[in-house]
Amino acid sequence: MTMNQTKQSKLFIKALFPALIYLVIGLFDLFYSISYNESLIPIDVISLLCIFVGLGILFKNYWAFILALIVFPLLLTIKVSALSYSMSIVGFNPNVQTLLFHTFLIIITLMLIFSFLHLLTLRKEFKKSSY
Repeated sequence: MTMNQTKQSKLFIKALFPALIYLVIGLFDLFYSISYNESLIPIDVISLLCIFVGLGILFKNYWAFILALIVFPLLLTIKVSALSYSMSIVGFNPNVQTLLFHTFLIIITLMLIFSFLHLLTLRKEFKKSSY
């Protein structure tokens, strides 16, 4: 293995965590919004953008980094507002299903924040494409 291949494989491994988090969040939100309420078109659009960000991060494209900067506040707002609304209606732990849903939202929000911060540390590794 040459030095360049070793460097590329290390960069791939470093970018894998944020890419997987964005992909999982995008797929979950898309599945949730399509299966429960078809009128949530803005969440569908944000979910598709999130999937594009995850795929772009895997290939270390600069546009994915810029799109992640745009999508992050939207995702954070969606997750925190969903948790806040759900907790104001039923509380944190009325039954096991609600407890799992709230715990999942908290874990996903924390992982989103950590993956975004990790992505910010990798910002110089993304290649700018010439148009």
